[in-house]
Amino acid sequence: MSYVDMGTVPVFVCRNKARAGKKSNCSGERYEVSYIDNLVFDVLKSHIKLLKECGLIREKEAKEAIRVSKSQIMNLVVQLDGLKADKLRLYEAYAEGHFTKEVYLHPKQEALRRIEELEEQIKVCEETLVEKADILDHAKEMVEQANGNGKAKKLTRELADVFIRNVYVYSQSQIEIEFIYEDVLGEMMKTEE
Repeated sequence: MSYVDMGTVPVFVCRNKARAGKKSNCSGERYEVSYIDNLVFDVLKSHIKLLKECGLIREKEAKEAIRVSKSQIMNLVVQLDGLKADKLRLYEAYAEGHFTKEVYLHPKQEALRRIEELEEQIKVCEETLVEKADILDHAKEMVEQANGNGKAKKLTRELADVFIRNVYVYSQSQIEIEFIYEDVLGEMMKTEE
């Protein structure tokens, strides 16, 4: 669509129709800018409200997941430190001659295997922590955008730039609005179910 100033009433028309003429599939209808703006703004208001609600839910979930991940990491580190201390005591006992090399090697290998497992679990928890921190940052950004723009009285260029990727007008009764945060909201709706 293209904005055209037709005297006193600005309208939208299809650019393709203007260029291709009869060969275009477009209807060639003209739509008043105020009509399209009002429709888009009404939908945008509900979208902003939904965005804020979903952002707050996601923020809460991310904070809880971060808390759980930090707790898991602390527990795993305590276990790891205990295993390392046990391994050191085992070596000291072997060095003092309390048992033979064969008796020492089996528990040592078991301790090394368990240490490796714990280190891998810590690595996974740390990756999860980073992932959840990114989700938290994104959720905060969503809420901030919604709060900052939720009190608008009409559609402005700035508001459209923040939330709207494209608006497609097929007819006066068929308008498609492609939102910037649409994929995030869709993903969040799936996780809610």
